[in-house]
Amino acid sequence: MAFLFGEPKLSKKELSECMVWLSKHYEFTMFQTREADLHNAALVEFQNSLLHNAALVESGNSLGTDSQDMRALLRAGHREVQASTEIISRMESMESVPEAASALHREWLVMMASHKLYAKARYALYKSTEKGMEPDQDSVYRHSQALEDNRRKAQKEENKLLKRMVNSGADMRDMQKLIVNAERAVAAENWQPSQD
Repeated sequence: MAFLFGEPKLSKKELSECMVWLSKHYEFTMFQTREADLHNAALVEFQNSLLHNAALVESGNSLGTDSQDMRALLRAGHREVQASTEIISRMESMESVPEAASALHREWLVMMASHKLYAKARYALYKSTEKGMEPDQDSVYRHSQALEDNRRKAQKEENKLLKRMVNSGADMRDMQKLIVNAERAVAAENWQPSQD
């Protein structure tokens, strides 16, 4: 409920619940960032092979000799799809979400579902290119645009929650510690995708 002068302050209990929830949210965020970075690093490393194979497909020729690079890119794309699935599963299995964080939680779930569709579209593009078929670049573009729209909505909700928490007495240093702790937790985690 919106009030004339903004959202009401959170009680100490609500603020504490939001801090606990925010620590998990930051872990999800750091996990997603790490996995996206791994994919992007592979894309940078193997983009020449992807472009070369795409050019061969356009010209009607068969694949070149860099199909090993394409398989590495496929593994990276598959991992990103699985990581998106993992994040959504972890988010959905949270025992409780404070009322004050519920809008952000919903927007983050929508954004991650959008990210999964985008990752799947890119993975399909890699598979098509590797098999010598015409890739569906329009699908990747559409999902990319949807992801960015959903990311903006989620960021807007996060900013609203953080502002409300600060206005209710949250210490920015404590919030920064949550980010650092989330980075450490994700760095220590050895999550691996399934091999299927």
